[in-house]
Amino acid sequence: MREFSALAALLAAALTACTPTGEVRTVTAATYAATDGSGLHQGAWGDQLHPGLKAVAVSEELISRGLGHRSEVRVEGLPGSYTVLDRLGPEAKVDLSVYVGVETRASRAWGPRRVRIYWEADEPLPD
Repeated sequence: MREFSALAALLAAALTACTPTGEVRTVTAATYAATDGSGLHQGAWGDQLHPGLKAVAVSEELISRGLGHRSEVRVEGLPGSYTVLDRLGPEAKVDLSVYVGVETRASRAWGPRRVRIYWEADEPLPD
């Protein structure tokens, strides 16, 4: 319960930190974790994900709108920016999924939910 309360407080405080720049879109977002419990995961483009890394997976539709590999995105309700290092499969029921490393009760309680995301469509990081 303490873990959930800390995450809820962090999310509430971060709402004012998101300022729109470039592209803005309202999407359905959730969280995801490594399936083996280690927190390690290899993204669709071959990037190694590990606990503590601020990464997201995005839908093909968001990729087609300029939110591609290594793009930086801000997620309403979360502090800082996240790097697109994974992509969602066509069967996904969300548009964006925040990588959390190891599944916790707090991360499961976070999503799915509707949030605004902000990014610069022409500003991906170099490969």
